[in-house]
Amino acid sequence: MGSDTQLMNNVIAALHKEFSVKDLGKLSFFLGIEALFSTDGLYLTQRKYTVELLKRSKMDKCKSCITAISTTSNLSVNDEGDFEDPFLYRSIVGGLQYLSFTRPDIAYSVHQAFSDVDWAGDRDDRRSISTYCIFLGQNLISWRCKQ
Repeated sequence: MGSDTQLMNNVIAALHKEFSVKDLGKLSFFLGIEALFSTDGLYLTQRKYTVELLKRSKMDKCKSCITAISTTSNLSVNDEGDFEDPFLYRSIVGGLQYLSFTRPDIAYSVHQAFSDVDWAGDRDDRRSISTYCIFLGQNLISWRCKQ
C-alpha cells in the first residue's frame, strides 16, 4: 500500500521472484482490522472483530458500562469460578489483549483484570507471569516484563 504506483509494482515484482504473490485488490480487512477509505484518508477499525468477540462470549446483548473492571478482585487458582470452559475463557482474554493493541482505552482494564501486572501479586505463588514484547519492524516499541 502506498502512493507511488511504480514503487509498489517494483516491490511486488521483487516479492514475486521469491514468493508466490497474489494481488487481492483494495485492502478491506487484515488481521481483524477493517480499512475504510474516504476522501479524508484511511481509517482503521476493529468494529467487526469486537462484535464477533462479544457474540463469542455471549455478551453482545449486555448493557455497556464506563469501566469494565472490578477494582477489588484478586484471582486465585483455588477460587471456584463461574466460567466452565477454560478454552473459551483463554480465547476471549487473548482476543481482548489483541484488541487492546489498537484500543488503548481498554488496555488497562484488560491487563489488570486478566494478567498479573503487579509485582508478586499472584496470591498462589507470589510470581509474576505476564510478559510481552511489541516490535514494529526491527524496533522494540514496548517491553512488559517483571523479573
